[in-house]
Formats: sequence, C-alpha cells, structure tokens
Amino acid sequence: MSPKKQNIYKRWFTVPRQEKTAEPASYRTMLRYATKYDYFLLTVGLVSSIINGIMNPLNMIAFQGVVDVLNEAETEYKEHHLDKDKFTAGIQKYTWIYFGIGCFVFALTFVGMGALFTLTERQVKQIRKHFLQSIINQEIEWFDKNEVGALTHKMSSNIEKIKDGTSDKPAILLQALGALFSGVILAFIFSWRLTLVVIVIVPFVILSLYGSARAVSAAIHKEMNAYSAAGAVAEEVISGIRTVMSFNAQDFEVERYKRCLNKGKTVGIRKAGVTGFFAGLYNLILFVAMGVSFWYGTQLVVWRDIKPGTVFSVFWAVLIGAMRMGMAVPQISVIVGAKMAAGELFSIIDRVPKLDSLSPAGQKIDNVKGKIEFSNVHFRYPSRPEVKVLNGVSWSVEPGQTIALVGHSGCGKSTSIGLLMRYYNPESGSITIDGVPIEDLNVEWLRNTIGVVSQESVVFQATVAENLRMGKPDATVDELESACHMANAHNFIMKLPSGYDTFIGDGGVRLSGGQKQRLAIARALVRQPKILLLDEATSALDTESERLVQAALDAAATGRTTVTIAHRLSTVRNANKIIVFDQGNILEAGTHEELMKLDGFYRQLVAAQQVTGDSKPSIEPIEESDVEEGQLSKSASIRASERVRKSIASVRDTEGGLYLDDAMDDMEQEGSHTASLMDIARFARPEAKLAIGGFVLSLIRGAAWPCFSILYGQLFLTLAKTDLSHAVSQATLFAVLFACVGLFGGIATFASGFLLGSVGEKVSMRLRLGVYRNILRQDGAYFDERAHSVGALTSRLAQDASNVQAAIDQRLAEVLQGITTLICGLAIAFSVSWCITPFCLLIALILVIIQTQISAFLKRRGVQDAEIASTAGRIVTESIENVKTIQAMTRQVKTFEDFNQASELPHKRAIVRGLINSVSYAISTSYVSFNFFASYLFGMFLVNRDWVSPFAVFQAIEALNMAAILISNSAAYFPEFIKARISAGLMFGMMRMTPKVDSAVQHGIVAPIQGNIELNKVKFAYPSNGRTLTLNGLDIRANFGQTVALVGPSGCGKSTVIQLVERFYDVLGGVLKVDGTDSRLYNVQHLRKSIALVGQEPTLFNLSIRENIAYGSPEIDDAKVIAAAKMANIDSFVQSLPAGYNTSAGARGMQLSGGQRQRVAIARAIFREPRILLLDEATAALDGESEKLVQEALDHARLGRTCITVAHRLSTIQNADLICVIDSGKCVESGTHDQLVERRGLYYRLVQSQTMS
Repeated sequence: MSPKKQNIYKRWFTVPRQEKTAEPASYRTMLRYATKYDYFLLTVGLVSSIINGIMNPLNMIAFQGVVDVLNEAETEYKEHHLDKDKFTAGIQKYTWIYFGIGCFVFALTFVGMGALFTLTERQVKQIRKHFLQSIINQEIEWFDKNEVGALTHKMSSNIEKIKDGTSDKPAILLQALGALFSGVILAFIFSWRLTLVVIVIVPFVILSLYGSARAVSAAIHKEMNAYSAAGAVAEEVISGIRTVMSFNAQDFEVERYKRCLNKGKTVGIRKAGVTGFFAGLYNLILFVAMGVSFWYGTQLVVWRDIKPGTVFSVFWAVLIGAMRMGMAVPQISVIVGAKMAAGELFSIIDRVPKLDSLSPAGQKIDNVKGKIEFSNVHFRYPSRPEVKVLNGVSWSVEPGQTIALVGHSGCGKSTSIGLLMRYYNPESGSITIDGVPIEDLNVEWLRNTIGVVSQESVVFQATVAENLRMGKPDATVDELESACHMANAHNFIMKLPSGYDTFIGDGGVRLSGGQKQRLAIARALVRQPKILLLDEATSALDTESERLVQAALDAAATGRTTVTIAHRLSTVRNANKIIVFDQGNILEAGTHEELMKLDGFYRQLVAAQQVTGDSKPSIEPIEESDVEEGQLSKSASIRASERVRKSIASVRDTEGGLYLDDAMDDMEQEGSHTASLMDIARFARPEAKLAIGGFVLSLIRGAAWPCFSILYGQLFLTLAKTDLSHAVSQATLFAVLFACVGLFGGIATFASGFLLGSVGEKVSMRLRLGVYRNILRQDGAYFDERAHSVGALTSRLAQDASNVQAAIDQRLAEVLQGITTLICGLAIAFSVSWCITPFCLLIALILVIIQTQISAFLKRRGVQDAEIASTAGRIVTESIENVKTIQAMTRQVKTFEDFNQASELPHKRAIVRGLINSVSYAISTSYVSFNFFASYLFGMFLVNRDWVSPFAVFQAIEALNMAAILISNSAAYFPEFIKARISAGLMFGMMRMTPKVDSAVQHGIVAPIQGNIELNKVKFAYPSNGRTLTLNGLDIRANFGQTVALVGPSGCGKSTVIQLVERFYDVLGGVLKVDGTDSRLYNVQHLRKSIALVGQEPTLFNLSIRENIAYGSPEIDDAKVIAAAKMANIDSFVQSLPAGYNTSAGARGMQLSGGQRQRVAIARAIFREPRILLLDEATAALDGESEKLVQEALDHARLGRTCITVAHRLSTIQNADLICVIDSGKCVESGTHDQLVERRGLYYRLVQSQTMS
C-alpha cells in the first residue's frame, strides 16, 4: 500500500489501539469456573445455534414451491381453467413446510439463546465474586498504583463487555455461518449455474457491511475522545464553579468548552459521511446484483433449465446468508472486546498479593503486653522510589505508655503507623512487638490486636450497631454501649431516630464530622485493642467537637499502648514521650517540658502555632466549602454503585428504561416537561435548509423498495406467461431499471444520511453550548441542590445532547425510509388486492403487540431487579473504596460472605430475565416463517373463492414483506425518539432557568468601587438548608485599607459572609453595602471585578501557570503575571521549572503541592489588583513550613486594600485592625487582639482552649 493510501486507511478505518494492560483471555479461560452443567449449557447453546442457522434458508424450499404453484396457477387463471384441487394441495404442502420450519427455529432459538444467557450469568457471577475477593485481599501498596474508582468501573464495565460478547453474540455469529453455508449449498442444489452468478455478490455485500461497521467504530472512538475532553473541561469548571464566578471567567470557559466540542462535531460530520457512503454503496451493489441475477435467471427459464420459482429462491437463499453474515461480522469485535475485558479481570483475580493478610501462617502472642520498638528502619514508598521517607529511624514505647509523633507534613509520621499495621514492609531495619519481629507475626492477629483511628473516619451505609460490629462481629449490646460511653458517642446515638438501629450514611441519617469521628473511636475501642494508633484523629474537627473527642481519646488511651500523631501540639502535650520527626529523621525526643527546655525544633513548632497569650488555633474545614468536595466524590461513588447494581441485575442501560425513569424524575424536579418533536425542530431552525434536503432525500430513498416490489411483481408476471419469446428482452429492461433504482437509491441514501448527520451534530453542539453557558451564569443556590451536583450536570451535558441528536441525525433518515416504504408498500398491496392486505397487517400487529408487552414487562421488572441488587452493588463500591478500613478491621471474609449472600437473588432473577429475552428473540426470528404460512394459506382461500388472482396474492405479500422488514429495522430507533423528547425537555428547561443573582445581565451600577464594606442586621439562610438561619442580624463594618478578621466556632457563619460579599447569594434580611450602596444594585460582573478570593482549597484549572494567574482576564500581560508571582513568593519556583510559566498546573492543579497551589491562587488574586481581598482559611491546610511562606505572601497582598479574612489559627490574625467574633450568626464582640483578650469573653475562651502551656 502506498504511504498516501495507508494514511487514508489509518485515518478512516483504524481504531487507536488502547494500551494493552492484559493479554486477552481465551474462550477456554473465560470458562475457568465452569462446571459440567455449564459445559452442557455451552454445547446445547452452540449446537442449537448452528442448526438454527442451517434451518433458516430451508424456508427457500417452501418459497420456491409456493412461487412455482402460484406461477402455474396464474397462467391457468388467465386462461380461465384453474385446477383448484391441484392448487390447494400445492399451497398447503409448502405452507406447512413454512410452519414446521417456524416451530423448529422458534424452539432452537429459545433453547440456544436461553442456554447461552444462563451460562453467561453463571460465569459472570463467579468472575464478579472472585474479582471482589481478590481486590479486598490485595496489599495496600497495590492500591497506590490502582485507583479505587477505576476498579469499580472496571468491574461493572468489563463484566458488561463479557456479557455482551458471550451471551447472544456467539449465537448470532454461528447462526450467520450456518445460514450462509446452508444457503449456498441449497442454492447449488437448486441451480448451480445461477448460483455461480449470484455468489459473486457475497464478498461485496459482506465487505460493504464490514467496511461500514469498521469505519463507524473508528469514527466513534475519535468522537468519544473529543467529547470526553469536553466533558473533562465541564467537570473541572463545574467543580470549581465558585472560582469561575468570582473571577468572571464564564465567557473564557464557554470558549474553552466550545473548542473541544468543535473537534467532536467535525469528526461526527465525517462519520455521517462515511456511514452514508457505505449504506449507499450497499444499496447499489444489492440492486445491480438483483438485476443481473434475475436477467440470467430468466435466460435459464427460457432455456427450460429451471422453473421460475428457482430464480427467486436461489437469489434469496444466497443473499439472506450474505446479509446475515455481513451483519454478524461486526459482532466479532464485541467478542474480542469481551476476551480483552475478561483478560483484564483475570489478571487482577490471579494476582497473588505480596502480603497475604488472610494467611494462617505466623506467630500469635498469647498475652500481649504492647511494647513496640522500631530499630534503624529505612523506608520508601514503592510508588515513589526516589523519595526516602524514613531514614534509619529508631524509637520504642513501653506497655501502657502514650507516645506522640510530631513534625511537618510528609516527614514520615503516618508512614510509621502504616508499617506497624503491615500495610508496607520496611526496606531494612526491624519493628518488633513484645520483642517479636512483626514479619513473624500472623497478619490477621496483628491487625486484630491494634485499634486504628485516622483523620478520615469511614462510616459504612448500615445501622450504627452494624458499623460498630465491624470492629468486633460478636460484640454484645453492653460492649457496644460501654465503648460508646468511652468514646463520648452514646448520648448523640441515643438522640438518633432509632438509637443504635438507626441507618446512617447515604439514604439514612447524615452524621457530622465530629460524630463520625467518635463512632470510629468507639469502633476501635470495641475490639479492646492492646495497642491504639491515632493518626490525626482530631485535626478535622472544630474546637468544640475536638474537646469532646480529645476527652474520649484520653480516656481510651488509659491502660493500653498508644501511638498518636498530631499537627496540633496542644493535643499531645500530656504524652509520656514526644518524638519530633523531620524529613525522615528523628531530631529530638522527650516529654513536653524537656523539649521546651531544649529550645530546639519542637520549641519552634510550638512558637509557630502560638498566639501571644500562649494559644494555639485549630484547623477545621469550613462547613460550606466542604460541601462541594464531598458531593463530588459522593456522586462518583453513587454512580459507581449504580453501575455495579445494574450490572449485577443484568439490567442494561441500552434499554433506556432505567435511564428514562431517572430522567423523568429529574424533569419533575426541575419543573420542565417533555419536549415535542416540533420543539426540537424549532430549535434546529438555523439548520433548516440542510434538514429539509435530508428529509426529502430520505423520502426518495424510501421509495426504492416499493419500486423493487413492483419490478419483482412484473418479473413474476413475465415468467408466468406461456409465451416466453419476449421474456429475455423484458428481463434486460428490468435489469437496467433495477440498476437505476439502486443508483438513485444509493445516492439518496448517502446524501440523506450525510445531511441529517450534519444537522444532528450541529444541533447537538449548539444545545450543549447553550446549556453549558446557562449553567455557568447560575448563582450559588443552584449548585447547592443535590440534583445539580457536578456528576449530574456533566452527565446531562454528555448524555442528553446525544439523545436529542438521535432524533434528527441519520437515524431519522432510517425511520423516514421505513415509513415511506411502509406507506408505499400498503398502497401497492391495497391496489392489487384490498382483501388480503388487512389480514397481513393483522398478523404483523399481533407480533408488535407481543413484543411490546414483553419489553414493557422487562422494563417493570428491571426497576425491581436493580432495587434488589442495590445491596450487593453497595457492598462492592463501599468495600473497594474503603479497603484500608476493611483490612485494618480484618473484615475481608465477612464482606465477601455478605456480597455472596446479597447477590444470590439478583443472580436468579437475572437468569429468568435472560430466558424472557430469549422468548422475545425467538418470536422475532421465527416470525417470517409463520407470517408466510398464514398469509399464503389465506391467499389460497381467496383464490379458491375467485376473489383475487394468484399474482395479486404474490405481489401483495411480497410488497408488505419488504415493508415489514424495513419498518422493523427502523422500529429499533423508536425508543430513541422517546429518549430524545425527554432529554430535550430537560435541556430546554435548563436553558430557560434564570438565577436570582444573574452574572450575565448588563444592567446595574458600574461606578468605580472604593472598598468600604458594611453588613447591617444581615439575615441569611442557605436555600438548601431550609429555615435554619446561618446569619441572624449580623453587623460588621470594614473600611478601605483595613484588615478585618472573622473568628468563631465552626458553623457560625464566617465563610457565609465571604460568599455574600462575592454575591454567590443575596441576603434575606438587612442590607450588605459596598461604598454605602446596597450591593444588589451593582452590576454583578463589575462588583466581582473589584474583589479577589483565596480559599482554603484553591481551585486551579488544567491550564498553564501563566493562564491560571491571569485567570478571567481577557488579555494576559506577562510583566504583570511575573510581578504578581513575585509578591506571592512563587516566582523563583516557577522559573526553576523546565517550561517556566507555561508549565501546566494539571487537572485541578494536582501537578503542584498544596503550598504551591495556595501561592498561585494568591498571585491570581494579586494579579486582579482588587479593592477588596477575601481570605477564607487561606493557610489552614498547610504544614508549618509552607504556611510561613504563604503567610508572608498574604501580608504583602493585604497592603493597600480592604481585607476580610476567616481563620481558625488565631496566630495568623492577631495583627488584624479589627477582629470580629461571630457566634450563632451574630457578632458577639469585636476589637483588636489585646482588647479582646482583656475582655475575657468568647475570644479569650477560644485562645485558652487552644493554649499549649
């Protein structure tokens, strides 16, 4: 192949190879869990599929006979001496052959499909079971390299692929092989001469169908890549929507999204062209082949070589085999996909963990004292071998003592706990418990001896008691209660609706951070561990919750060896020994007093966290900004659970049933209604010319088959004449006409597909863009609603637009063709005989009714199935997401048993579902035989009554048969229209939504802003939070140039003030003034232009550092970017990078560390030269070293502008001009640091509760 040709082939026909992560499994390997019964099912399935395929062309024996009988009868009928007895006997003989074949095909299809469906479900259940078992037993090191979300996705999507490729696909392929094979043999038996001519078309038919499938899958792959890039942009932007709003970057983001969509649109239009081309080519080949075959067949009839019936039957015997083969060839890629998917799952199932946590090997110490000793331990994480985490560390703790590990983040404190739990093994050195090296101890016993409470406490979706029993399955009620008393949790549990039997987690009662943490402590204590490990157990709590939890921990530590890690030094001052880590080394060790006297590194740490007045602030996540992150990961987890659930229940999304139910619920929630097809057409008005062209051409294309049936009928009449002298010349004319119909039909097919495909792509792009633009102009309240989570909005953009597209692209051309063919077919049939046509329609109607009843039943049942499978789905996602907790509690076996139990009933129901599907499939495959059986018998009855001629019977039945085949092909697209109307309703609704605070409107004051802010008796409640007032008559005043600090307990409304100043929301009562004017009177974009916000978790985007710093500005001034970076203490770091300011920050800024992200966010704020700077916990999430750099940058940034700062670390705000102490939404006291300490009010108490010494 020349380079140029190779290039064309590569561009149009190759699907990019995905990185092979595993070898494809052989079919034998896929049956590795098969029993004798499974092999029996396999044999039955394959044998019946082959026989089924062979049986199908046998219809042609009946067809040949019927045509010959009708042909002879027509000749006699015209000469008025029809032998009715002979006619009746002939028709009856052949129609009963039809009936017999129909029954056979029905039985074989049902048995074959049923056997394969059952086999697949049985195998998949085993694969799913072993996959889960293997995953929850892998060592933790493996999870560092394998993302948890990807594993649940792999489980559901790979198993769907296996089902796809092993249930009906092998059967379809074998049936097609059988049909082609027996069709060709039968044709040779009928007439070898004619068969040789007809068989020439077989490779062309197969090639054109295969080429089409190949080109489409290549285009779909490219299109998906382009749209997934657009989806990634949308997800990133909606996740960080508050940043986008505050920097007025909506237009920039719409443009960025549009660029990605444009790529997808171009590929999509190209795809429409390729699909159209192959469909047109197929049409042309088919009609030309008919012309040639019928011309040569007529020649053979004239030479008295064959009978007229043989001409038709040979052609159809070969053609039906070829068509089925062509349609089956694309299924091979599905089967290969299934083998790849299985290979990937088996590679995980067969992986032997480096550390088998369930192995019975290893020593168990009878009476544990709890002495722990680390000697000369070296360690680096296998996923980051270049970074040494522990560098020859030695320390020990005596039984019953409490030891604290302190130091900067990343210095190796938590690593020590991971090594003690045997999540990892040290590179060298030894760790012993009571003198026994931990690698000699039994892992399960070791983990049962230790209780762990970490910073992120995991609570499972179960009752409180079930959560506690994760620690000890056989715990009595008394044991649970005493553990909860110790953990300070009993009181809040008793206040829950059903006490210890209250269901918590998603779909149940939501617990606050402090409550979850206390539950986790109780769960650790229920085990009565000899060793307790506390990893930052209170860092995520506010001062009040921390006091309760700290008290619980102090009580828990008595009488057992405790190792505790803390950033907040006030929590560890009573430890027997404090060990100070830095960069993997131990710098100093001793009690609090001894270390303070040493005046070394520990003293510096204390000083850094100290406020004059010896106080230490606390870090706590803000109640509001917490929401977004939480919902983000939650929605992903819920989606994963949903997928696994549907996969277990064998309920396919492709049926659209479940999708439709969800979409209908969303639509009710949004208050929109189903769009009509007219609404969609109105929206597509800009593409009207293309659409009308496509529409007209589709109608022309639909006329091709009715033309065929007229020519077909005329050929029948030609061959029915006694005088065949003109037959060959007439056949030549028909051959030319067939070729013309093929040519015109082919051109119309290509053009209609291409035009409507282009319309679909353009409309879909405008729809996506319109909805996206409108989402970005909404206010904060919109994004607080659960229905508008990141996951929900991004899937709306992805799914719904392509659903609407289905109503107007080349699929519409197929449907229009089917409808035209049906109408013309009916017209022809009624014109030749009004009495047989209604009967044929009645039979078709019966089939339609049966099939719709079955699918409606399956849909109703599917909803129940998915519901029944929800427990199993939840177990899978929860156990994979929280694998560390499950391994720490040694609950792998329990989890696995729960899953087996939960998936028993869904498995049985899935098998029944497969059998019902087989019935539906069997009805549609055997329908043709039963249809001909009934129609020709009825035709015989009419001919015998002299109501119609034999020719009329043939012409009417054939015209309707073609119409039925085409309409049933296009009927597959009807559900798409229902989906399209619902999706369009949703998207039009989303485009019409107007927010209360509208950033897109042009009106409002645009006078220059000075920077004076005043809150006067402000009342506010979050729309999602019902009637609870977050601010209740708040008064605060900040004059230009002042720094005002807001402090107070968690949930008191500090961060809310910042969101109101940014106008993410409007106040409910009172007034918020900027420069003496109500902030609601300003133009929203103008107001936000004068404000810059730096939050606790800064959102950066997948752009270069330069674009991130200048985010939201129409043009970028490089000098200004560098100046801002210098002020933010980040310039030297950026300059040291290979690509400097053009380095990408990565998705969500993940290429940078926390401190670097924070400084880029500060540079971004400085770049705007704002009059008002808002700092929301800007240093809370940083360790001491990064905090110092960031704090310096913030001090620079505050100069010469109004600054409102929210902080928990009081050391960071003691120099503020004014400190306002907020409690329960009111400002209870204000003044400078010294004034407030003297007053000895709430501020003084906050300082005291955080005090060290």
